[in-house]
Amino acid sequence: MPLLSYFYNSWNKDIQYSVVKSGKGDPIKVGQLVEVRFLGKYKGTTFDDTFSTPEPYYFRAGTGTILKGLDDTITQMKVGDRWLVTFKGDLSFQEAKKSQPGRPRIPQGAEVDYEVEVVNIPGMGDDFIADFE
Repeated sequence: MPLLSYFYNSWNKDIQYSVVKSGKGDPIKVGQLVEVRFLGKYKGTTFDDTFSTPEPYYFRAGTGTILKGLDDTITQMKVGDRWLVTFKGDLSFQEAKKSQPGRPRIPQGAEVDYEVEVVNIPGMGDDFIADFE
């Protein structure tokens, strides 16, 4: 990740972030279905990367379906935002993440770095939502 100044914030003192690109509109609301891309690193080694996959990642923001640090961060972001974030402890992995070939084992509560971009808030039609629930 590029070296940028990280900031502590008012919504959670345990998350440091830096804005790479600013989006538009209002912050994501808890419960909204969001389309995101992210790159997760532990000690500089990538362990998760949706930027390099054909499909982005979809989930309901702020509902506990992803790491708490990401969940808390995304509900502060707007569509088009791209941030670098760092968090650890209770905001990180609640259990150690087992290693996969070529990827590191991540200890419980370890400090992790993410580059995350909110791509879109998809249409909320019933057909689309049913695909992701």
